[in-house]
Amino acid sequence: MTLEIKNPLATLIAIPFLALMVIAQSAVFSGINLFQGAANVVLLSVLAWAVQEQVRTAWQWSLIATLFVSIASALPPWAIALGYITSTGLTITLRRWLWKFPFLAMMVASFFCTLLTQTIEALGLRLYGINFSWYDAFYRVMLPSAMLNLLGAIPIYAILTDLAKWIHPQEMKI
Repeated sequence: MTLEIKNPLATLIAIPFLALMVIAQSAVFSGINLFQGAANVVLLSVLAWAVQEQVRTAWQWSLIATLFVSIASALPPWAIALGYITSTGLTITLRRWLWKFPFLAMMVASFFCTLLTQTIEALGLRLYGINFSWYDAFYRVMLPSAMLNLLGAIPIYAILTDLAKWIHPQEMKI
């Protein structure tokens, strides 16, 4: 069995794009807080890519994002991987259910996948012995992060929709 990549540019473009998003996440967006929550532009980028109908490389983007975020974060790598890979799977499922409304799929995925990844990361921190109040974590970190991600989902969806159309041009029928 061989793995055939029909458009290697779709995977190769993920490396500089997601590296830039990780840098922006750690340098810029980590300082824009609502309570203690912050937007996760790397997660939003993976979700926006996965929601594109013509895209077949969402899993590769998820793995590359996992690698980059694991390098830049103090969170347990398994928690990051579990959160990103599960979020990608849920987003692809949402794309199939809401195939006529990709923007709606992006917004739903942004909200619920933010809560999912934050919960998995909180469980990882709890397993590493860090004590915190689940009530405070939800209302002061997870929910504000989900709200900021909903705001950030709009421009990131627009950027990645254009990128997907550039990498995967539609054939014109004459």
